[in-house]
Amino acid sequence: MSPDHAAGDENGRLIQAVAIRRDREAFARLFEYFAPRLKAYLMHAGAPAGAAEDFAQDAMLTVWRKADLFDPSRASAATWIFTIARNRRLDVLRKESRPLPVADLSLLPDEPDRPDDLCQAPKRRRV
Repeated sequence: MSPDHAAGDENGRLIQAVAIRRDREAFARLFEYFAPRLKAYLMHAGAPAGAAEDFAQDAMLTVWRKADLFDPSRASAATWIFTIARNRRLDVLRKESRPLPVADLSLLPDEPDRPDDLCQAPKRRRV
């Protein structure tokens, strides 16, 4: 068995330990291994350093929360974790590229109130 394959099996076992026992030590080992690699991958994909670190931390938080969804028969631990990070970045990019809502000017009154008129309006009694 190659060292990479053995590391992949170990990472899968660590994810399963997080899923089954909420094992903090297993998660710390995953975080220590994957967080810097995720950051480098995301920076290589064009994210600024600060954003890449945020995406990496968010991906690792998702690993903690959704470890029970990991299926080693479908993907390696690394593939699963890097996919989470990539998808998170794509979600943010899509959200940022949406146009800002435009105010409907037809809802404004034809003539705005003038400041002098507002000052002369009868005062309301405060309760």
